[in-house]
Order: sequence, then C-alpha cells, then structure tokens
Amino acid sequence: MRTASLLALAGFFCGNAFPADVPGKPNIIIIYADDMGWGDLGCYGHPVNRTPNLDRMAAEGMRFTDFYSAAEVCTPSRASLLTGRYAIRSGMCHNDRRVLHSQAKGGLPPDEITLPELLKREGYATSIVGKWHLGHLPHHLPVHHGFDSYFGMPFSNDMMPAPEAPKGREKFYEEKKDFWRTPLIRGTDVIDPRPDQRQVTRLYTEEAVKIIRERKGGPFFLYLAHAFPHVPLFASETFRGKSAAGLYGDVIAELDWSVGQVLDALRSEGIERNTLVLFSSDNGPWLVFKHHGGSAGPFREGKGSTWEGGMRVPGIAWWPGRVPAGAVQREVATTMDLFTTCAKLAGAKVPADRAIDGVDISPLLFGTGGVERDAFFYYRGSTLYAARLGPWKAHFITRSGYGPDKPEAHDPPLLFHLGEDPGERFNRAAELPEPLAKVKEALERHRAHLRPAPSQLEPLPDRKTAEGDSAKSEEGSAAGPGESSWDFTPDPDLPNVLLLGDSISIGYTLEVRRLLAGKANVFRPVTPDGGSAENCSGTTKGVRSIDRWLGDRKWSIIHFNFGLHDLKHVARPGDDAATDNPNDPRQADVDEYRKNLETIVRELNATGARIVFATTTPVAPGTTNPLREPDAPPRYNAPAIEIMKAHGIRVNDLFAFCAPQLDRLQKSTNVHFTPAGSRALAREVARVVEEELGR
Repeated sequence: MRTASLLALAGFFCGNAFPADVPGKPNIIIIYADDMGWGDLGCYGHPVNRTPNLDRMAAEGMRFTDFYSAAEVCTPSRASLLTGRYAIRSGMCHNDRRVLHSQAKGGLPPDEITLPELLKREGYATSIVGKWHLGHLPHHLPVHHGFDSYFGMPFSNDMMPAPEAPKGREKFYEEKKDFWRTPLIRGTDVIDPRPDQRQVTRLYTEEAVKIIRERKGGPFFLYLAHAFPHVPLFASETFRGKSAAGLYGDVIAELDWSVGQVLDALRSEGIERNTLVLFSSDNGPWLVFKHHGGSAGPFREGKGSTWEGGMRVPGIAWWPGRVPAGAVQREVATTMDLFTTCAKLAGAKVPADRAIDGVDISPLLFGTGGVERDAFFYYRGSTLYAARLGPWKAHFITRSGYGPDKPEAHDPPLLFHLGEDPGERFNRAAELPEPLAKVKEALERHRAHLRPAPSQLEPLPDRKTAEGDSAKSEEGSAAGPGESSWDFTPDPDLPNVLLLGDSISIGYTLEVRRLLAGKANVFRPVTPDGGSAENCSGTTKGVRSIDRWLGDRKWSIIHFNFGLHDLKHVARPGDDAATDNPNDPRQADVDEYRKNLETIVRELNATGARIVFATTTPVAPGTTNPLREPDAPPRYNAPAIEIMKAHGIRVNDLFAFCAPQLDRLQKSTNVHFTPAGSRALAREVARVVEEELGR
C-alpha cells in the first residue's frame, strides 16, 4: 500500500529540505514513557494536563495521529522497539519467555540484533537511562545488548513490593516509597536497592542531560525510558499537588518537564540541528487503576488489549531544520519503524538475515514521499488478535485489557473503519466483505513469512530430558514410550507433521516419531522455556496459543485433538485447576467448545496443510483421577465431528478405537493411558498420518 502525507509534502516544498550545515550522522534520542495514553498530552487534546514542552516539541516538529506501539504491554513493546521486529519473532511475548516478573529467568536472546548494536558499528556512543524490562539477570542487562552505559531500573517500578506493603490493587494508591524495592542499577551493579521513586524522574533527567553534554561531539544514541506514568505514581515535591488532574497530572507534568530539559540541553550545546528526538509510549493507559491511569482519548480500551486504546500511542518527532515544523502526520507508523529509520539515518545496514518488520519512515518525517507498508498486526502475547490495512481494522479475537472475560473469537471477524469510527463501535463486516478480504490476504502474507522464536516450537539446543519426565502434564501423567528426548534434528527433505493435543497425545508423540522415522519429521509444541512438551490442554488455551504453536514451518499434516480439558470441572470461571465437585462448571461448556474449535479450525486451514482431527478418548466409569464423567466425551465429540465434516477435515476416531478395549489400554480410575495403551494410540495415529502423507 503506497501512502503519503500531503501535509508533510507541503512542508518539504516550503523549504524544509536537509540543511547543508548538518553533518551526516545525527545524534538520536528516543524518549519512551511507560503506560502513557494517546490522550494524555495537551497536543493530543487533553483538557487538563499541562504539557507545554511536549506541545512545543510537536509545534516545532511532527505529531503522528496513527502511531502504534508494537505490543499491548511492556516487555514485547520494548523488544520490538529495539529490534524492529514483532516480539513473537524474538520470543519476548509476555506469555512466552516470562520476562515480565521479578523472578523471571528469561531475557532478550543474545542473537537478536538491537538498534544500539547497529549504531555502535557506525561509531555511536550508546546509552540507556531508565527502564529496561528485557531481562534483569546480569547477563541480560543492556550492557550486553549494545549499550555502552546503563543507569536505571531493570523492570517496572511495581515489581518488588516490600512484605509490609498492602495486598491487592490498594497498594498502588499508597504513596509510600518504602513499599517498593525495585533496584537502581548502573552498568550491572545495584547502586540503590530501594530508591526513592519520588526522585526517579529527576535522576533520569539529570543523567540524560549529563550524557548529552559529555557526548555532544557525537554521534550518540540515547534511549531515555521513563518509569512513569506506570503505577505506583510518584512525583517530586516540585510537581506534587500542582496539577488539577491529581497525582496522575502531576506525574505527566514532571515527565513534560523532563522532555523540556533534554531539548534545552540540545539547544544550549548547539547540537539541536543535528539531533533527532522521538517521543512515544510503550502501550496505552492502564485503565484498571482508574484515577491513577491515563486517557486513550477517543479510542477504545487501554493497556493489555488490542483495541486501539491499547496500542495507539503518542508519537512526536523533532529535528529543527529537518522535520517540518507544525506537521501532523496521519499515516500509520510504529515503534518498530524507529529501528529501521534510525539505522538508515546513521548509515547502518539493516540486518538481511532475518525478518525486519519496521520500515524506513524518513520520507514521512522529512516530507519527501510515502512509504511502502502492507499491514500492521496487533498481537496479544504470541497470538495475533487483529490487523489493520489502510483505514480498515479486522478483529479476529477480542478481549479487554484486564478483567475476567475470556478471549472471544469472531467468525467473520469484526471490521471497523478507523477514520469514520475511531472508537471501534460499528462493525461493518456484513456489509463490506471486500476490505475484510483484503485484510485477510495481508494476514496470509504475514503468516507465510512468520518464523517465531525457535524456543516457542522446538526445545533449546542440547536440552535432553529423560523418558517420562518431559511430558508431565498439568494433571500429572507421564510421557509414553519412544525416544528419550523432545530434541531432534529434522530432515529437511522430509515432510513436517505437527501433533497438537493434551497429555494423552503427549504420551504417544515420541512413539509416533519413531514409527514415522525416515518418512516424516514429527513435531510437538514445547513449553516456552523450551524444556518439555507443551500440554495444549483445552480450546480456550488453543485460541490464545494456536499462532505460536503453528510457527512458520510449512506443515504437510497437522493432527490435533482438544476436549479432555474442556470437559473437566474447574473451581470457578477462568480457573484452570481441576476440581472433584461435579457441580462446578466445565472449563468450556459444549457451546463454548464448539465456538473455540471453529476458530482453531480456521487457523489450521489457513496453513494449507492436511488436517486430521482426533476425537476425545473415552472416560471409564469410576474415573476419579482427575474427575471426568463417562457421558461427557460423546457430548463434546458430537459437535466436533459436525464441524470437521463441514470443513472437509478427516476424523481419526480415537474414541471409537479405544472404547472396546479401554480396560486394556487405560489406567485404573484414571483418564490417562498405560504404556501399552499409549503405544496402541501411537500406532493408530501413525497409520492415519501415513495414509494422509500418501494422498
């Protein structure tokens, strides 16, 4: 799609061309707020928040109306900013590598190429001040990812409440610095284990100004990643109690002051005409915190969601003499674009050995033309929820940012025109099939070139697991017979087979691989840490995770089953823990199971593979470990078989295969199978898969 901003072009022809006195390698500063909403600034229409410095920055530069973070929460958005890639490609989705928590062990993979790494090769001094949140262990810190210096906190300012802090959400409204123990780090050393968060914005600003003054000879790259307005909110005495918008307004005012200090330092050092400054936010406002959360302006929802309010954020570019003053850019741009754009401006080579999702938006910034962009994709974790092409946005799955509701799949997808309907209120799918079809085509193109991080689909190299240990399911069953490791080297000349399912199919997967050796590569999704086979469990998890499980391999056969988890009892809605009370609700009732299965089938069909559905295996009378009723599998299998027939998908009726010999195959009073039972299931699955391979 070819896009261009007429207003930016007008600025270019009015004399904003590249001035002759500016050196070739600009200094680059990215200022990143934490949880600031699109509508939190005066220049974006907030009626109360006073932001004179950011308003001036927009008046002297360019304000984007359709600027997006690449993710709906902290870690994936920061990974995407620094790598120019959707977080699913690096494994930094918040539901995969578990970087979001203070006890997490993961971090940005060392083989990811970051913007500071590219810039260092071009002679840049590189610094980060503020929040990192891409791994807090020493070997994951910024100095190991291209930054010469680091001063800041390793994750969000709420990550380490003290034991005496109040429990629940109430603690975020208590403005006591001693409740919080998020450490302040320089390099890899903790210099303050319990910093006074009222002083953090000031400390970050002073450090940033010091770096500007010390490195004014350039070129330098500074990434100033503020701690706020993420909760808990803190403002210094200078700003506390001054805003009519309450404490949140105080925090915004202090962040605005910080931006002013940075721009004033550039002016006083005389380097403003050779410095590009970019301001944005990592995601939308955290609305569940009410008056401690911000504003998404006219957009729906906030942080944690793929509605517009969750990912459309402020975007301001400033470069006197280069970016046209007072320009309003209405074309789509994203934080991933900053990677590609800054690399090009610095003369660095954009990596050609991996997919880069960001595009060079310098023509938009400087008013020299348009950019080529296909579509923008909205991920929640590792699952693709929505896509935007031009003004049209299609929601395949929706969910509020935070709350008890479950993901809701839509077939057909919801369709909104974001120009006419920025609040996403009026679904146009029924009346306008053509734009919806174009969005779907863009999605197919995206998936054709999508390769998630290897650890999302395959074990990490040399990770060996003893037989029976790797496949322990949520319900305690062990893997069946077969090879002793989930790690194997696929033969590139053989077709690829993917087995998806619950703990029953974990039990037979390795034996299926052995039976099909030399005929096919048999894969099984593994847990996000790459250590063991993943229990795909029920269809609710399937809707969330199917994109991650599919990866970007070309699959010849996908053999899948869901049901045994859907029909189990759980203690309360949204809880995945099994219960022995038959009066407790199902994990998914039959209607929800049918709806989820339709969504999963649509995703599987889009791969172009041959699909085989395996029915849920029987439950013997008297089964108590875990509790299941014998009449449940037939009630769930019936709609599943109807769906498969409607889609022309082959059914491998494992229920019918097992029922006559269940006492021989299944454990006593247990839904899981004996080793002999797993081998029998494996032979049946391998037989059906081999037949499909021969078609």
